[in-house]
Amino acid sequence: MNNEFPGDRGGAFKESHFAKHNRALLEQLRAPDATDRTPAGDSVIAANNEGEQLAYRDGRSLAALSLAPLVAIAWAEGDMGDAQRNMVLERASELGLRPADSAYRLLEGWLAQPRTRELLATWKRYYVDALALVLPHEAKRELKRDILDRARAIADVAGALAQTLPSAKRAVMKNIERAFP
Repeated sequence: MNNEFPGDRGGAFKESHFAKHNRALLEQLRAPDATDRTPAGDSVIAANNEGEQLAYRDGRSLAALSLAPLVAIAWAEGDMGDAQRNMVLERASELGLRPADSAYRLLEGWLAQPRTRELLATWKRYYVDALALVLPHEAKRELKRDILDRARAIADVAGALAQTLPSAKRAVMKNIERAFP
């Protein structure tokens, strides 16, 4: 018996399922977390370009979002190698994310399913646009440089040299670069 959905209905069902899952996890990022021992006063508050106020409990929420471009470049060609996945998880660990955190679970969802376009749109809206309002110009340039360097490293792990990136990876790199004001 074939368990796949016929035609596009299967893809639409998967899209709907993962969209609901990501929304729920994004809400968890904003809600109190029993595993989080950060004092309540350490939350970060910013607003996006639509004026929506965004409150993140701590730096872990922002850390997870900062990894979105790395995940997007890893998925750019439709598959992600173990080395790329491990680099993203290693960076998550460096940023203090733990498997028990909501932010880490959100990241795991991104690593499990390619969602390049949606992921970059979410990252731009909730991370870049919000931080652009509060960071000084030099800090924004430094952040952009750091993210692009890390994205190139992920692309290079897949065997591509920066000068000869496949068109899909080049397109994602351009989207990452254009996301910054």
